[in-house]
Amino acid sequence: RSSRVVDANELTGMIEGELYAREGGHHEVQLANTNMALHAPVGTIGGPEIRSLNFDPRSGMLSADIVAWDGAEPVRVTGRAYETIEIPVLDRPIAAGDVIDANDLRWVSLRSDRVRPDSVLNPDEIIGHQARRALRASEPLRGYDLQQEILVNRGDLVTLLFEARGIQLSVRARAMENAGDGELARFVNLQSNRTVEAMVDGPGRARVFASPAASF
Repeated sequence: RSSRVVDANELTGMIEGELYAREGGHHEVQLANTNMALHAPVGTIGGPEIRSLNFDPRSGMLSADIVAWDGAEPVRVTGRAYETIEIPVLDRPIAAGDVIDANDLRWVSLRSDRVRPDSVLNPDEIIGHQARRALRASEPLRGYDLQQEILVNRGDLVTLLFEARGIQLSVRARAMENAGDGELARFVNLQSNRTVEAMVDGPGRARVFASPAASF
């Protein structure tokens, strides 16, 4: 007998839509019977329609009574719903040392229970940062995957600046470690051979905040 088929994908979409209307959030629904399908004879009208939905937010368990057409007996559908969140991921592989820009990101929907606590959810914490290692596309990023863009590399010659009470001094120094914008690093003053700590504030430049008489 010919019929209209309401397959598992359509049933899942219906339940996800109903949960969004009721709970105000997105969910991924998995039916207990992934081959579930309802059949409505050709010529029937109406449906499919959810007559009732029971959902426990704590466990995610759900059951729904669905009719395939007007006048049909409800069919009980069971399963589980997982809350999902939107998360930024890379749209392409990124090599170690590359700086990530806005065009490298896209948004995907993931089950919240599959997102690690240390995943980076704010794109502002990704854009303009440098990859510490080679990164694959479509995977959540974690804090240790990223670093401030390196402006000064270990061994680089830089200009150290000191300003205080109308005094401005500058000397050449060699970086003892890598550092990004706004990060503190150690430098060797090439004139005095002293090691000083300074904050990088641009390519090839860092500022000293300690007393020059004591450490510059």
